[in-house]
Amino acid sequence: MQQREIKGMEEIYWSVKYTLNTLDEIKKRLDHPNIWDLIFDAYDLYTDPRKRMQIELLREVIFELKRDYNKEFESLEKFKEDSLFTIKEKNEAIKELLLNLK
Repeated sequence: MQQREIKGMEEIYWSVKYTLNTLDEIKKRLDHPNIWDLIFDAYDLYTDPRKRMQIELLREVIFELKRDYNKEFESLEKFKEDSLFTIKEKNEAIKELLLNLK
C-alpha cells in the first residue's frame, strides 16, 4: 500500500486537540461554576434587577469566603491539637528519662 501524506495533517491534529482541551475546560467550569464569573462589573449595574442580583451574588461570595475560612481554621485547630498532644508526649518521655537518670 502506498502511504499518502496529507498536507496540514499535523496542523489539523493539533487544532482538534486544542478544541477538545478547550471543550474539556468548559465542561469543568460548568460542573463547578465559579461565582466570580457571574459578578457584574461596576459600570454594568445600571438597572435595579442587576443591582439586586449583584447583592445576592456578593452575599454568596461572602458566605463562600467565610466557609473557606472556617475550613482552614478547623484544619489549623486540629493541627495545633495534634502538635500539642505530641509535645505533651515528648515532655512526659523526657520527664521519665530525667527520673531514670537521677
